[in-house]
Amino acid sequence: MARSIATPYPSVITEPPRPGLLTAAAVATMVGSLLWLCGFSLLWLLLYSAMQAVAGTEGFSGTYHLLYPFHRNLLDGGVVPAYLLPSVALVLGGLLLMRAAWVRLAATAWGAVAIGWGALWQSGQPALWAPAAAYIGIVVLVLWTPEVGRWYRWQAESAGAGLAQTPGQARMGP
Repeated sequence: MARSIATPYPSVITEPPRPGLLTAAAVATMVGSLLWLCGFSLLWLLLYSAMQAVAGTEGFSGTYHLLYPFHRNLLDGGVVPAYLLPSVALVLGGLLLMRAAWVRLAATAWGAVAIGWGALWQSGQPALWAPAAAYIGIVVLVLWTPEVGRWYRWQAESAGAGLAQTPGQARMGP
């Protein structure tokens, strides 16, 4: 007599695996944001140190006046977007791994804001912001691939399945 082997829980709905492209986009967002935050902080620290070194040895020479405008512009409000944009992107990059459609929309909008700010900030020198804009643009495009879209749209066929339909478990209540 042949016996059939059945799964103990035939009604269990398994979640599809997260797309590799989505994971790559989240990692790229977080790494790019951290790279900007650390690199920009190091650049500013080195610039400030150079200003102080030049001012201490030569008085306020031409080198000091060459470095000063960058430092002054950051203190006059440039530091807010320079640190706010990548900080929010870092958080959104981590949230991309949740299955929430608003995160993908927020990351896309924030990417557009970051590209727009870079274009405005360095409008006279596109070679300075174009690589970052391309990087952000590629990450945003990856978020809208069909595979990632299917993963975000997936819902369990029977949201109320839970304990009521799982055989072999007691149901609490009346």
